Amino acid sequence: MESALYPIQNKYRFNTLMNGTWQFETDPNSVGLDERWNKQLPNPEEMPVPGTFAELTTKRDRKYYTGNFWYQKDFFIPSFLKKKELYIRFGSVTH
Repeated sequence: MESALYPIQNKYRFNTLMNGTWQFETDPNSVGLDERWNKQLPNPEEMPVPGTFAELTTKRDRKYYTGNFWYQKDFFIPSFLKKKELYIRFGSVTH
């Protein structure tokens, strides 16, 4: 199994966390790709990240939901990183 050191910020590497409030939407009918939800979620709700939507409810259908879902986050790229190759690391994505 290949592994890489977890990135840290130093004089060669910029690192920033994207924790906070993200937009979130479940997609039980799997229409998101066809309806271009990658451009804009139709009816998003705010969701804290890191975290999981299943932990934030007592409703059975939501707590045990296993279908598709979407997260969306706008973020700022500093000018000194424009035209640079950027990587986004997701630390605990399970789906």
